[in-house]
Amino acid sequence: MVSPLEPTNIQLAASYIGVVKDLGLLFAGVTTGVIAIKGLNKWQDETTFKAKFELAKEVVEHTYKVRNATEHLKYPQFPIWSVEYSKVCLDRDVKSTLDLLEHYDSLLVQVEALLDEKTFLFATNVKNKALIIASCFEGMHETALNMLDFKKSLKDNPDDDNFDSYTYEVERGKERLDEYKIPLKILHQSEVGHLGKECKLNSDNLHLNLVGLIENLTANMQQYLRR
Repeated sequence: MVSPLEPTNIQLAASYIGVVKDLGLLFAGVTTGVIAIKGLNKWQDETTFKAKFELAKEVVEHTYKVRNATEHLKYPQFPIWSVEYSKVCLDRDVKSTLDLLEHYDSLLVQVEALLDEKTFLFATNVKNKALIIASCFEGMHETALNMLDFKKSLKDNPDDDNFDSYTYEVERGKERLDEYKIPLKILHQSEVGHLGKECKLNSDNLHLNLVGLIENLTANMQQYLRR
């Protein structure tokens, strides 16, 4: 005879069923949680990849825009070129290059945050060297404009008491033009050496100043551009 205090088979079976049900619900909850976490991680990975891909693509495109902009910069051929031409060079070519570099600078902030340190260093060097080129041309054209202005004063006022001063400024301007070319020549020698070539610096091969850096940057960017 079964004691009223002892559980019957039916009660035991019911309790086992309850335990199994609770374990099943627990397992289902854990499985759902794992799937949700994996799904979230996959979404985060895809989102991060897309952000890096889009940034790398924009940096590479902008890098070549900067290189092309430096190709359009031209030396002032004093005293052949006119005031109008140097103004155009300043207002159009030099300004557009500096505008590109300003945007490039904002991209560098994102590169530092999202991409690797080597990419950041390569891109920073491209910007810095391009800025040297643009700044040198800005200085040269501003100097050329001043020289042309003094030349005009000499021509219009040959008996002016400031004649000697004007003459000095014109000659000093020629020296400044040569001084602005020094950093360009240094950049050029380092990059042409990278290419294993000897090439005299002129307005038609300015882009060579950035070739080595751009090669390194684009090669390093491939890891972010592969889908």
